[in-house]
Amino acid sequence: MTIVISWILAKANQKIIVIFIGLIFAFQLFWVHSQALGLTSIDPNISYWLYPIDQNDAKKKLLTNIVNATCNESEKERYNIIGQELPWFNANSASYYSVKQLLTQGFHCYYTSLGYAEKDVDKAWQRLLDLNVNHIAMLRPDEQSQTPDPLNQVSLPILKRIQNSSKFKLLLPIDDKSILLYKQVSH
Repeated sequence: MTIVISWILAKANQKIIVIFIGLIFAFQLFWVHSQALGLTSIDPNISYWLYPIDQNDAKKKLLTNIVNATCNESEKERYNIIGQELPWFNANSASYYSVKQLLTQGFHCYYTSLGYAEKDVDKAWQRLLDLNVNHIAMLRPDEQSQTPDPLNQVSLPILKRIQNSSKFKLLLPIDDKSILLYKQVSH
């Protein structure tokens, strides 16, 4: 869209219009970056996907501990599932910490989700089995949002299925006890 607008402005050959549109673009750039950096409050009218940088060191430490607990040298290159899609707790963030682990320890693991915005519990369960996951990390039920969330519709049903399954065993809690960590016992 920006390319089309720029082309139209180049063809219009009107300095006032170009300056005006340039100022609008500069304001938009400033406003979005100020929200992303946490300098201004979040405006969902700009983008409901835009979250400020989370500088909570406790969450970073927790995710690092999850990666350390789910990925050691004897279990390298295995798949693990992060059971929610939250700004701070998701498969992409865990993958980032796993790559950091690769740089310092020489091995890493793979992290994925139950399926992006998955709605079908059976499909998410089959994904768990097909990937032959090693670990599954999920928030405790009381820590999960009780409001409808399009990205985490299968999280609670899958957690209940895991808790009732003989294929997974609950490991000791990680740090703050808000995370449930399960290991697959039958491969």
